[in-house]
Parts: sequence; C-alpha cells; structure tokens
Amino acid sequence: MFVTARRAPATTPPADRCPVTGRGRLSYRRAAELFTAATRPLDPSGHGWTLLALRDRDGTATP
Repeated sequence: MFVTARRAPATTPPADRCPVTGRGRLSYRRAAELFTAATRPLDPSGHGWTLLALRDRDGTATP
C-alpha cells in the first residue's frame, strides 16, 4: 500500500488508512505518477517505470 505523508482525516474509512501510522492510502493513479517520476533517473529510456513493472510475467509480485 502506498500512503500519504499526512495522517488521514477521521472520516476516512478504516480500509483506506494504515492501521499502524494512520496515514491515508494514495489512489492508484497518484501512486503510479509518483513511482514513474521517482524511477525516471533509473530507466535507461528516461521515461520511468510503471507499477506493472513490479510484477513478474506470471502476475505475481516480485520479492
């Protein structure tokens, strides 16, 4: 789960909050934007990687 830097408002459903830190969950779109921007310097093509790059070809998460 990707979480925000701030605690979630009290009205946020428990499923959308980290039970340990109380931070709110990022939307998939925002997490994808941040991940692509953060990996841009590491990508030889200069585009950055996608969240799908974290998965193996068989659809399971990489270790």
